[in-house]
Amino acid sequence: MARQFSLVSDKGGSSGPSARSTGSRSGAGAKPPLPVRTVLIVEDNAFNLKLLDDLLQAAGYNTLKATDGEQALSMAREFTPDVILMDIGLPDMSGIDVTREIRASGDLKDIPIIAVTAYAAPEDEAAIRHAGCDDYIAKPISAPVFLRMVRRHASFRLVDGGDDGAGLDRRRP
Repeated sequence: MARQFSLVSDKGGSSGPSARSTGSRSGAGAKPPLPVRTVLIVEDNAFNLKLLDDLLQAAGYNTLKATDGEQALSMAREFTPDVILMDIGLPDMSGIDVTREIRASGDLKDIPIIAVTAYAAPEDEAAIRHAGCDDYIAKPISAPVFLRMVRRHASFRLVDGGDDGAGLDRRRP
């Protein structure tokens, strides 16, 4: 069962990026906007799910939400997200088992998976990484650190993951 966690900010203020930022700029030398990336949030705690969803949407990501392992596998297969955030303590099967199934799937095996979990002991992190998670962040999270981690994995997939731009037309639930 997942624990509820709180958000730790690195800054005193509560300002942040505007919701659903497109990244477009005007003027000479403006860079074209990056394609919108899709993140699958796998979290069984409603408060945690909403917090992660709000953070990601405010940063300009599309989100998909799953509250158990079977739903996560189904959504990953249907929508092929750019990044998966994986809670480890899920009600029906562990996030470690879900990660192993994703890694065993030819179509999904290269999707970056970030464990977002209350399991914070060194042996927990080792088991989580051994199962196939690309990164790990312990609860409570720091919003700036969390968003940098998601951006790094989403950008890596954009540059090195064979993305042909199909992410622009991804179906949403």
